[in-house]
Amino acid sequence: MNGKNNHKPDRVWNVKSLARCHTELAINVLSGVAKSSASDSARVSAATELLNRGWGRAPVDVNDGEQLTIVIRKILEIGPAAKVIEP
Repeated sequence: MNGKNNHKPDRVWNVKSLARCHTELAINVLSGVAKSSASDSARVSAATELLNRGWGRAPVDVNDGEQLTIVIRKILEIGPAAKVIEP
């Protein structure tokens, strides 16, 4: 024997589905932590997760307010003779 478990389960479990079965419990736990944890950081983390789950994460400005420029180029050939056409 090589020490590995070669037995394959008859049933493949979908982890997402199994985890989603506990959604109500998880929300209740987060809510309890947000309401009554002695730790400020735990309350903030739990409240943040509840808001993110309910409303989605806040948008992030990735370009710090600067104008975003998109350049589209067309490649005519592949290889050493490739030519790029600038707009």
